[in-house]
Amino acid sequence: MHFDPIEADKAFKLFVSWSVRFLIYGGGKGGRLEKPFADLALAISQKKITKAKELREEMKHIVPGDQEFEEAFAIASVSKTFLARYYLRALDKTLKSDPNPEYVANEDEREINLEHIMPPVPNSHWKIDAEIMAPMHRRIGNMVLLSARKNTELGNSSFSKKKKAYRESSYMVTSDVDTFESWGPDEIKRRQEAMAKIAVKTWTTNFE
Repeated sequence: MHFDPIEADKAFKLFVSWSVRFLIYGGGKGGRLEKPFADLALAISQKKITKAKELREEMKHIVPGDQEFEEAFAIASVSKTFLARYYLRALDKTLKSDPNPEYVANEDEREINLEHIMPPVPNSHWKIDAEIMAPMHRRIGNMVLLSARKNTELGNSSFSKKKKAYRESSYMVTSDVDTFESWGPDEIKRRQEAMAKIAVKTWTTNFE
C-alpha cells in the first residue's frame, strides 16, 4: 500500500468500518463488491489513491451511509457469537470514549460470555409467545457481555434477577439494561435503536 503510516492507519480503520457496515447492511448498496474492490486495489497499486479520504470518496456510493447503517443496525440479528461479542465490546469502548473503539482484542470466552437477556423459548419466568421470542432472541438489543460465572448462575432466570447482575457489570453496554423496568420485544427494540446511534460513531467513515 502506497500510504504513509498516518494514512495507512486511517485506511485500516476505514476497512474495519466498511466490513462491519457491509455485514450489518447485508452487502454493498450496489450489489456485488468484487469489482469495486478490484478497481480500488488497482488504483492503489497505480498510486492513483494515496490517502484515506480518497478511498472514502471512491467507495461512498458502495458503502452504506450513516443513516442506512443506523437503520440496518437497529433491526439486526446476529447468529455468530464471535461477531456479537465484537459488536458489543466495540460499542462499550465507544461509550467509554475509547479513541479506537473498532479495535478489540480477542477476549477469553472462558472469562466473558455472550448473554442473551430473553431466552429463545418461554419458561416459568418468561411467558411471552414463543413465535415472538424466537426471532427476538438473536437481536443485538437482547445481548450483553457477562462474566462466565454469573452467566452460568443466571441461566434462564427472571429479568429482575438478571438485572441485578447486569447492574454490577463494568461493561456499560451491560449495565445500561438496569434502566429498564421490564424486558420484552419493545424494550429490545428501544435498546437496539439506541445502540444503533452509537454504532454509527463506533464504525465511522469520517477520518480526517
